[in-house]
Amino acid sequence: MLFTKAFFPLLDNDSEILYFDSAASTQTHSMVLESMDKYYRTYRANCNRGSHVLGDQTNEAVYNARQQVADFLSTQSENIIFTSGATESLNMVAKWNEHVDTVIITNVEHHANIIPWLEQNRTVSNGRLAILEVEEDGSIDLEKADKLFSKHPGCLLSMTSASNVLGNYLPWETLSHIAHSYGISVCMDFCQSASHHRIDLDHNDIEWACFSGHKMYGPTGVGVLWTKFDPGELKSLKYGGGAVYSVTYDKVIYADDYTKHEPGTPNIAGMIGLGTACELIAYDRENITSKEHQLETHLLQQGIHNIPGLKFVNVFRDNVLANPIFTFVPSIHSEDIAQHLTYTKTCIRTGNMCAHPIANKLSPRGLVRVSIAPYNTFEDCDALISQLTTLMNKLI
Repeated sequence: MLFTKAFFPLLDNDSEILYFDSAASTQTHSMVLESMDKYYRTYRANCNRGSHVLGDQTNEAVYNARQQVADFLSTQSENIIFTSGATESLNMVAKWNEHVDTVIITNVEHHANIIPWLEQNRTVSNGRLAILEVEEDGSIDLEKADKLFSKHPGCLLSMTSASNVLGNYLPWETLSHIAHSYGISVCMDFCQSASHHRIDLDHNDIEWACFSGHKMYGPTGVGVLWTKFDPGELKSLKYGGGAVYSVTYDKVIYADDYTKHEPGTPNIAGMIGLGTACELIAYDRENITSKEHQLETHLLQQGIHNIPGLKFVNVFRDNVLANPIFTFVPSIHSEDIAQHLTYTKTCIRTGNMCAHPIANKLSPRGLVRVSIAPYNTFEDCDALISQLTTLMNKLI
């Protein structure tokens, strides 16, 4: 098992920390840190630049990282674009789809998949933004989805694969199939799925996909945008020292591959670290899934859903959560809970989860979220429940 506390320095060195905010950001794996440190210490150079020994080593490391990500997604490396994260990736997709009449999103999206569309003056009121409703039980009525898609042929469906608030896994494969029957292209945000579920892009007919490294035991400030299209045929959105063939005072000729979409000096260490993270997750996926399920079961058996003053809102499928997220509507304001937890080393998420529409619908006082990862232990779970129970009994 490669995802115990021993592989996460912050958790291994401070036994008092109870870290239950992995849906926001996971801790960084020691092997990821080592791969990044090795780059900085032993062959630090730019990529796609100088023809010297360090540059060659850097080029090879970045090439390998791109291949590791491609293998993780079961796709081709030439379709992988490194970005600063899913937010930038979704902004790029939005820019390339400005011409689309209507964009469809779900009502459980993260702000990163709402704001880029609003910035294009797309609103529900003017009909350029449409909402696919996720029901209270976490399901999507496929007949309603079909009816909605039929009203907007040739548009774009941009959606998350799993809610960072409810933890439910959305039937994106089925929805993409229905969408394509109406000529609708599909963009998938896999931020809440990449570290939990296998993604096979070569056997799922979508047009765009993205995720962020910081939610999958990797570094911050790096992510992935995949496209089924030839990246060389997409308009470059970054202008400067990036990959170009020729520049004169009259004309620029861009490279004809993925490099035209990455900065001249990208987050090289981050790319290398993300590649390592992808390889680690792929290697140990069965153990990750098993441990997460064990922790979910233990938390439920110990009564996390019965803590006073916290109303449990998750929905189960086959007696397990799609993603290991426990979300609660508090009887007091969530910030009161956050303020008291500030004085402990207990890390959970309170507030609107960067998903105001669904969070505000569920609670006017903000939400409380507990999200687990395989580096958590049964002892962590027991301590968390004890702390939350004591705190809520004191506050309510």
